[in-house]
Amino acid sequence: MSEHLYTVKDIAAAISMTGELDEVQRLMRQIRHWTNNDILIPLGGKRTGTGVSRVYKDVEVYKAAIVSELVRYGITVEMIAQIAEWFEMLEGTSQWQNAIAGNEDFFLQFAFHSPLETSMFKPLFKGEKLVINLLQSENPLTDYASAIIVNVAVIAKRVRL
Repeated sequence: MSEHLYTVKDIAAAISMTGELDEVQRLMRQIRHWTNNDILIPLGGKRTGTGVSRVYKDVEVYKAAIVSELVRYGITVEMIAQIAEWFEMLEGTSQWQNAIAGNEDFFLQFAFHSPLETSMFKPLFKGEKLVINLLQSENPLTDYASAIIVNVAVIAKRVRL
């Protein structure tokens, strides 16, 4: 069975909150920008010229949905690029696969020392342990000014593939 591949336009339509043309076009520009900054990885490389469309595997669609969520909260591409390699490590885990399938909550925690520095990225696997993890005194989160927690399962449910 071959894996389905998606174009920039396909991804934009899949992660759009409204499906309106203006939003899809804005997302297409953002997806190209995220690709140029090595946050999303197309098959066959970036292909910066004309005539050949970039295509992406389904995991990149879900990454784009998470990145879009972070951008909604003002997280910059530069900050997201600092943790882009974590996505590659997570995509093969059973927790990631279960969250994408809608079978299990899977939280990603992003913590910041300052508005320009993403200092910590930590996956939190079980929803019922979320509050405990955040309140433990040995948790390094207490050293950070702010944090964002993203539930991958909820984001994945929004994706229309």
